[in-house]
Amino acid sequence: MSSQSFVHLQVHSEYSMLQSTARIDRLIRKAQEMGQTALALTDHGNMFGILEFYTAAQKAGIKPILGCDLYMSPDSRRNTNYAPGQTAWHQVIALAQNSAGYKNLMALCSTGHLEGHHHKPRVDREAIEQRRKGLLFLLPNLDSEVGHHFLRGQEKKAREILDFFAATCGRDRVFLVVQNHGREEEKTVNQFFLKLHREEGWPLVAGNDVHYVERKDSPAHDVLLCIEGGWKLNDANRPRFPSDQYYLKSGDEMHALLAEYPDALENTVRIADMCEATVEFGTLYHPNFPIPKGFKDADAYLEKLAMDGLKQRYEKPGAELKERLRFELDTMKRMKVAGYMLIVQDFINAAKERGIPVGPGRGSAVGSIVSYLTGITDVDPVRYNLLFERFL
Repeated sequence: MSSQSFVHLQVHSEYSMLQSTARIDRLIRKAQEMGQTALALTDHGNMFGILEFYTAAQKAGIKPILGCDLYMSPDSRRNTNYAPGQTAWHQVIALAQNSAGYKNLMALCSTGHLEGHHHKPRVDREAIEQRRKGLLFLLPNLDSEVGHHFLRGQEKKAREILDFFAATCGRDRVFLVVQNHGREEEKTVNQFFLKLHREEGWPLVAGNDVHYVERKDSPAHDVLLCIEGGWKLNDANRPRFPSDQYYLKSGDEMHALLAEYPDALENTVRIADMCEATVEFGTLYHPNFPIPKGFKDADAYLEKLAMDGLKQRYEKPGAELKERLRFELDTMKRMKVAGYMLIVQDFINAAKERGIPVGPGRGSAVGSIVSYLTGITDVDPVRYNLLFERFL
């Protein structure tokens, strides 16, 4: 078998902070050398390296597969009350099939960091159910909740997790990862996964849990783990990876290691073909400011805020002020920047309400009376004869 008959779908780069020594440029170069035409990036709990990976892979003629190794809470992502020794997360790999999947993957990462952070940024069943569209899910052997429960004699719990994914995502979009890093427990879970495949039709996929590029990088990776946990290298009781097999292997190596799972090996290529997510460059996407009921659009709401500010800032606003305000509002409407102005006034005023220091204004924005009336700036542009045209 050639190296092209296998695609790595579980790859962690340097952006898996203090957990991987694999630099993206080295990963791409190694994949090129082995003749691999596609490669995934699935960093732990984040997508920090996606853009660098995407551009480097495309430049090298390698198909980039965009993913993330998500931490999944066994219950609610908001729960932080765990007994000593109780597991607060397991892992599930999500790969983006298309643009919708890419957006949902970003949303899942944000949810984990903003709502589920307990030592790790965690998602849960609710989050996955809400953001499942356009995503494929890989349950990684020992690190998945399925493998975790099965090894502890809790097959019923393991099957409950599978029932959730089957009902939520469909079995054709969930794959059980068979692995061989030289651990006996992996072989046990592999056989359980094979049973599920034969009896219930769950698809298998082959994987290697990549955390460094070459086998010789294992000692450096061990040092990195010590830095992460504050351990000493000579501490016999410290956590460590059980072997030096967590590197970017060739297709030939993977076929030799998992020869008894030919369908799982073939499915790596099949999954790569299913993942067509792209990253669009050169287009700006502004957030949509929520407009209160009763207003036609952002322009109408901005005008309302400006008119309110006119009464607050000036005791008796004359015709000159009103004419200046109308000119600015018409210009902003024509240039379609009302939404941007609403966003800026929102966070500036929120900072002021919370006692966060905010300056009186800087740059050309102080030349705008709309900025002054909505609280973005505190410098009267009419009093100081400042030019709006420098701003817009």
